[in-house]
Amino acid sequence: MTQDKALKAAIRQRMAATGEPYTVARRAVLEGWDGASREKPDGEPGGYAAARADSAQQAADRLRLVADQAQEAADREQDNADLAEEAAETADEQAWQAREAARHAAGSADPAELARLREQAGRLRDRAEQARRHAERAQEAADLAQEHADLEGERADEAQEGADELRELADESAELADEAQDLADEATRHAARARHEARWAERRAADPAGRFRDRLDGVLQQADRLRDRVEHVIRAAGQEWARATERREE
Repeated sequence: MTQDKALKAAIRQRMAATGEPYTVARRAVLEGWDGASREKPDGEPGGYAAARADSAQQAADRLRLVADQAQEAADREQDNADLAEEAAETADEQAWQAREAARHAAGSADPAELARLREQAGRLRDRAEQARRHAERAQEAADLAQEHADLEGERADEAQEGADELRELADESAELADEAQDLADEATRHAARARHEARWAERRAADPAGRFRDRLDGVLQQADRLRDRVEHVIRAAGQEWARATERREE
């Protein structure tokens, strides 16, 4: 007897002894099951999918935080670039004023004063050129920071889309698990009614009771097949979840 069949047999035995529904008997058997011989099965696909969806949402939130921080850094770089541009424009204005002053003084100022004005204009021109180069570098840094922020924003958007898809899959898996549980409960009710009819038949004549036991066996077999269908649905949901997760990770 395989482990799964042994588990099913133990559940049926407890149901027959206690009259408990399938879900209650299964939970009780699993709690007392020998962990050395059989590991407790994983949670229902809906719960597993919900856990993965929560993890995906947490990852998306972290990426969104990184994207927001990158955008804040890009904004600061742009502010620095704007300040550098203003400084460059001020330096250009000062250099132009110094050149104009030297030009106006060319015909009237003494040679020493004219040389001083021209030297001052030269220094201001050099300062303006340095300020312009600094402003250009600052703008390049701001552009790079903005590109980085845009990339982080795209990563955060993609992660959020993935988290939303996983959440939808988790909801679908939960619905599928509920449907499977409904099937299991229905099978349990059929089995319980069959047992009740069997106990009633046993109080009748031996031969009719024998025929009814045959009918009971058929009903129990049908219940087992229904439970097998339920487990197949659950396994299929888990496999579909695994494939969806692999696609998202790729």
